[in-house]
Amino acid sequence: MKIRFLALLSTILCFAASAFSQEPTVSMPSFSPEIKRIAVFKNGYAFTYREGEAQTSNGWAYTTNTPVGVLGTVWGYTTAPNARVIQLVASESDKKELKRVENLAQFLLANEGVRARFVAIYKGSKEGEMITKTIEGNYEIISPNGNYLISDKISNDPNAYNRLDQNQLSLIVKAETGALFLPVSQIQSVEILSPPKIEKPTLTKENRLALKVAGANADNVRLGIAALESGVQWIPAYRIEVKGEPINEAKLELEAVLVNNLADMSNAEVYFVVGVPHFLFQNSISPLSLNQTFAGVSANVSDGAGRGLSNAITTQVSAGDSAVSAGLTSPTVSGEEQAETFTAEQLFLYKTEGITLKKGERTSMRLFSVTIPCSEVFEWTIDDAAQPINYLSPDGQPIQIPAQTNRLWYSLRLKNTTGMPWTTAPALSFREWQPMGQDLLTFTPKGGENVLRVSPATEVIGAHNIEEKSRTAEQRKVNGRIVTFDVVTLEATIKISNYKKQPVEIRITRNLLGKVLEQTDGGSVKREAIRSQADNPNSFLDWTLTVPPGEKEIRYTYKVYVRK
Repeated sequence: MKIRFLALLSTILCFAASAFSQEPTVSMPSFSPEIKRIAVFKNGYAFTYREGEAQTSNGWAYTTNTPVGVLGTVWGYTTAPNARVIQLVASESDKKELKRVENLAQFLLANEGVRARFVAIYKGSKEGEMITKTIEGNYEIISPNGNYLISDKISNDPNAYNRLDQNQLSLIVKAETGALFLPVSQIQSVEILSPPKIEKPTLTKENRLALKVAGANADNVRLGIAALESGVQWIPAYRIEVKGEPINEAKLELEAVLVNNLADMSNAEVYFVVGVPHFLFQNSISPLSLNQTFAGVSANVSDGAGRGLSNAITTQVSAGDSAVSAGLTSPTVSGEEQAETFTAEQLFLYKTEGITLKKGERTSMRLFSVTIPCSEVFEWTIDDAAQPINYLSPDGQPIQIPAQTNRLWYSLRLKNTTGMPWTTAPALSFREWQPMGQDLLTFTPKGGENVLRVSPATEVIGAHNIEEKSRTAEQRKVNGRIVTFDVVTLEATIKISNYKKQPVEIRITRNLLGKVLEQTDGGSVKREAIRSQADNPNSFLDWTLTVPPGEKEIRYTYKVYVRK
């Protein structure tokens, strides 16, 4: 039994030695992958595909152009048929470089052994006397412990340059009259009498990622590394040019600003992703990235409701007063164009090709310019209290813009007929060349409608009044105990004054805490499910109606429970 065990152990060790001999070494060939395809999200993350041609040795090749990937997202691949990547190895290795010398000691060490002319300063025999002497000859350097520092011997030890202390070094200068001991501190100047060396070797650490390829075409292959990385972001913005009198359509353009703080791109395919990706470990770096850190990029726009970049324009321009000056061009393009699009389950992608962008650069490009149905609408959202809308500033800091619930807004109703969802982004509205206003166009699914605020209304005015009609006492059991409430019935009046010469469409949304009892003018009522059984549920009333010139009143009543 013991003999069989030893034989088995010997076999395993032989196999392990064979396998170990196939592991990557520093002599393996390198390749230089570049970003060829990249899917960019709005939150500062991107899925990159870096590719490059590689000559392998025993199936191995390595690169120092390593991605800093999220945990579980880094993998290698090859485009060669009948070949596959079977292993990745991350390591840290020494990198030798040449850099300029930084002081006299390093300059002397770099040129040690050649003939040089030194001008040295000595103290004379008299007090305060200084004697200048010129010495010429080949020289060698002596370290403080008396050992010679021959540059040939330290060529493989670049760190020796950093250990030199100019005030503790001395030279042996072999002149015609003999050898002279010369402290470096006494040297006033030195002239190298042969072509000088002004560079020193330095030693740094670099990360390597080695890939092993197996298969019939493993010798000359195109290798790739895919990873989810941080450092690239796209920031969307819309331009909307309304047309018609009254407005019946609009030219909608989506512009993408690409911010690249990750790596150089050359003739790359870029996919701009619309949607909310879910990456559970996006803040954890893959072990294959060693001790790297994510590249930083500002958070600008997110797809949450009511959150994103806001650059509100407060100047209001009435659409009916716009005038076209001769020779001024439209703010949008005249033709129709749209980038190639793709669908990936809940995500949607716009494709652009041939993008070249260096690290640190930004660029903008138009993803589509299409004509969509559009109409005017005056919109009013009335809350019990003004609810601030949370936005993110360009540097990623949250700011609050209070919702103006005491006025109507001149708005645009937009129909999404583009075949793609609209991502949340700032939208700038125009009539011909004149800007009308800017607000946030929130996420709109394909085929859906959305209302974009343009500017506060000046020709349609609203007033909202609430009066208490009755109050009665009521006892109710709450958590096993009797509690007395005042049941308050409230009657509210919404008054609309239309000073325009033609009818206008009005959309009113009333958000309140309480139970709606009745409402006029066909208003619809719904409750929020999470609070539908509460004493005072979240209730929502909606009216969409046409108001002719003059005044219009809308009434509704509701009750609330007030605990005593």
